[in-house]
Amino acid sequence: GLRGLKEYIEEISGSIKEERRFRETYGTEMSKGILVCGIPGCGKSLAARFVARKLELPLLKMDVGMLMGKYQGESEHNMQQALEMAEAMSPCVLFIDELDKAFSGSRNSSESDGGSFKRMFSRLLGWMQDKTKPCFIFATANDLTGLPSEFFRSGRSFLPIY
Repeated sequence: GLRGLKEYIEEISGSIKEERRFRETYGTEMSKGILVCGIPGCGKSLAARFVARKLELPLLKMDVGMLMGKYQGESEHNMQQALEMAEAMSPCVLFIDELDKAFSGSRNSSESDGGSFKRMFSRLLGWMQDKTKPCFIFATANDLTGLPSEFFRSGRSFLPIY
């Protein structure tokens, strides 16, 4: 399975560590990562390990729930530290499992958690837009309908695989 994923990873494997070479070769920016969507138990997490192994890069797993803090601003600070750590360890594959569960409620975040998830999501989006280090994002989701549309805006491009 996942023939398209395997072909894409094979295509970019030589360029992932040098985005400049990818731009020169293909005349476009490389995608920020991959978003794999599917039912639970279909091998999305296993695919993340496959991609990291194929690219010969360390796999870093970001657990958004573990970043939550009990004090105002602590969660956002933890998100920033996690992203800085990923950049410090680059080149790497940053694995964000169950992205839909982590950020689907960010629209109503101000009502439930004082806006922490919304601000964490904003920080992640800003980092995806502006990052300069080769951190390839591998995100998984079961349902894309709950994710905010800002996630799919140009400049934060993911290669979606269903």
